[in-house]
Formats: sequence, structure tokens, C-alpha cells
Amino acid sequence: MPYKPVLTPETCYKGLFDVKFSMVNLDLSSVEQKIAQKQVPFSSIIRCNLGNPQGVGQKPVTYLRQMIAGFACPDLIGKYVLPTDVEIRIKHILNSCSGKSSGSYQATAGIPAVVEDVAAYISDRDGIPCSPATICMANGATEAIMALLRPIIRCETDAILCPRPGFPLYASTIVYYGGKEVSYDLDESNEWALTQDALEAALRQCKDEGLTPRCLVLINPNNPTGSTLTEGDIKNALRFAYENNMMVMSDEVYQTNIYEPDDFPFISARKLLYTLNAEGECQGLELISIHSASKSIFGECGRRGGYWQAENLNSKFMEQIMDIISLGSTNTDGMVAMDVIVNPPRPGEPSYWTFKRECDALHTSLQRKARMVSQEMNSWKGLSCCKPSGAMYVFPRIHPPPAAIEAAELAGKEPDQLYCQDLLDNVGVFTLDGGMFGQKPGTYHLRMTILPSEEVMTDLLARWKVFHEEWIAKYSVDE
Repeated sequence: MPYKPVLTPETCYKGLFDVKFSMVNLDLSSVEQKIAQKQVPFSSIIRCNLGNPQGVGQKPVTYLRQMIAGFACPDLIGKYVLPTDVEIRIKHILNSCSGKSSGSYQATAGIPAVVEDVAAYISDRDGIPCSPATICMANGATEAIMALLRPIIRCETDAILCPRPGFPLYASTIVYYGGKEVSYDLDESNEWALTQDALEAALRQCKDEGLTPRCLVLINPNNPTGSTLTEGDIKNALRFAYENNMMVMSDEVYQTNIYEPDDFPFISARKLLYTLNAEGECQGLELISIHSASKSIFGECGRRGGYWQAENLNSKFMEQIMDIISLGSTNTDGMVAMDVIVNPPRPGEPSYWTFKRECDALHTSLQRKARMVSQEMNSWKGLSCCKPSGAMYVFPRIHPPPAAIEAAELAGKEPDQLYCQDLLDNVGVFTLDGGMFGQKPGTYHLRMTILPSEEVMTDLLARWKVFHEEWIAKYSVDE
């Protein structure tokens, strides 16, 4: 009898091939070939498809890299290579490690000194004490989200309510685990606000389809729109979840990427849950909040650092999920990166001014680019863009002429897919179509990072404008 393979599309777990998650969804090969043959007016592809700051040239923050270097190689301590405050802090964290080594398995929740720093950060941020016992370090936000969605989704009728647009990791993970994503639409006409009507519509869909809503996901600031939820938005969402017996997962990985703090400051879901509790509301509502070292202004994506923090989770559940997490191991470099983010150098310490100068430069540059890109795009006919108040993306809406919609249909594509491929072919800018992130039917968008340097972005926008005007004109000849 011939051997029958176990892992094929027909014989493996069916959820595997239900997942559609790709951040490289355009034809790059033909463009790269044309670049090599010098057949296009650009010398490289500008990759605006991923939130990968250092992948497009952002320099790492010196203090963070010094911490990781000394942590991995403590022989550097006392050799006048590292600032004294870095040495002191490395010793403190190493003394908290198993075997006082960065190469050992650490406690399941994370290196105790790092966990304590995270708790102190959350306490200071929210003005409400946070217990280290509610925190678990993770290999980035992705691992935390996947680990936590697994026990939430019990069967195919369990629903997770997610924002649309939103990060496709959620939809993909929910499908992979056999659950159902139900979207609530953000209001593009009002800076991508979260509305009660949208939440109620998602709940009606659950009832109509016989689904059990289990969890409400908040992404704040939002990926891909760059919008930031208001205090009222978050309070209403917490009340809605409580009233409908859902827990809340608040994805807050961009909490330090805030560009319009006067109008749209970051406020954590945890802080507002406690505010509501003090007013007698939402008592016992389960909340998980997530942060990451991959985003913020540090962009240490490859370090895979992050944490999740829990409010009101059942003690037996916590014991069991920690037991499951203990099957693996959280990497130590990622924990050190996260520690720097939550516990930066203080005024008076040798590293403070260099750290502050580097971080301020990164933040103000992102802020300028967020404003510049949205303002420029809003001046183009056939494109509109809400100004991002956070994160590291713009999510402009494309208003394609009817002929463009027809051309896309003939090509077997959506209009935004056609636009993104044409943009790549003619300008060398790699973006992602809005369909990847979810959008209202009949609307078309693209997501673009604002991570390339200001010089690159200025040149890119000038060439993009020419392309865009020609693209709109090409499909408007008969109008």
C-alpha cells in the first residue's frame, strides 16, 4: 500500500487553508526585473507595506541596544564600554534572572525585575496601582493575541467582534481557530470613530447568525487607520461589552505613537474601566491589554518583546493559561527591549539626554510625516485621507472613476488592488489594498506606512501625485 501523506491541503487541519494573511500580495518580481534592467524611473522598491521601522532605515535607539548588548555579554561591564547607568540596570535585571544569566529559561510570567517595571509603568500611566501578578511577558503582541484567543474560541459559533478596518492578524487567527469574526465598522466620516450604532449592528449580526459574542477587540491607536479612540468611545465600548456578556481585548501597541495629543490623547482601556468601576459600572468586566516592543518609536520588531496585562480574569483560568505558556519560553532580549520602553533613563542619569534626543527626533519626524502625507493626499482629486492621530500609517480612500472599477473587474481584481499594483509598477511604492484590513462594501482604500525618511517621503509623494493624476485621468476620459 503506498504511503498517504498526512500534511496536504486535503488531509491537514482544514483551518490552515482558510487563513489568508499575507503582507506581500502584489507582483514584485516583474518590477524587480525592470529595476535590474533599468526599465523604470526608480532604482528600488520603497516598502511601505509593513510596520517595520528598522526595515526601512530607522536607526535603533542607542540606550536600548546598549542594554541588550550588555545583557547578552556581561563581560562588557566594567570595561568602560557602556554608560554607568546601563551597567547598573543590566546587573539589576541579570540578578533577577534564573542563574543570573540571559541564556536561561526564565519564570513563566517573565524576568521578575522586568515584570515589576511593567507594573510600575502601568501604575504611573493610569494613576491606579497594578499588581505584577496580572502581567505576563510575551514574544511580541502576536504571540500574546494568539495564545489568548485560543481559549476564548470554543467552537464555530463563537464570535469575536473586531473593528473594520482592523489588523488582519485577528481575522486570520479567529479563522484558524475555527471561530467567527464579526466586524463593527468605524466611522470614516468622523475620524474613524467607534459608534454605538456599529456595535449594535455587529450584535444583531451575531443574533441573526446564531453566534455567541465572546470578546470585543479594541485596537487603539488603530492599525491601519491611525485613528485614536476617545474617552467616550472606550467607555461606551466597555459598557457595551459588559451589557452583552463579552470580555474585552485592548490592543494598545501604538500607545506611544500619538501625534495629536491635544485632540486625541491615548487613554488606556484599563484606566477607564477603573473609572467606570468607581461609578458603579462594569464591575468584574474581564479586560486584557496588550503592548509590544515592535512598534512605538523603537521599532524593535525582530526582538519579539511584549506583554499582556489582565483585569478580573478567573484565578483558575490564569493558573491554567500560565501552565500552557510555560510549555514555551519568552525570549530574554525581547523582555529587555520592553523594559527600556516602560522604564526609560531618568533625568540626571548619564544616558538620559542622548536617549531623549533620539526618541524626540523619531517621534517628531513621525508626527511631521503623518501630517504631511495626509495633507498632501487631501489635495489630490480622487483621494481623501483622515489625518492619523496615532500609529504609523495612513489609510486614504480611493475614489475610482466607473471605468477604473470596470477595468479592475475585467482583471479579476478590486479597484484598490488595481491601484496598488499600478502604483508599484509606475512609482515603485509598495502599499497594501484596503481589502486586506476590511472596509465597507463599495469603498476602496490603501494602507501606507509613514516610516521611510522625510526626504524619501517628500520625493515619493511628488512622484505619486503625478501617477495619481494620470491614473484618474486615464479612467475619466469618457466622463
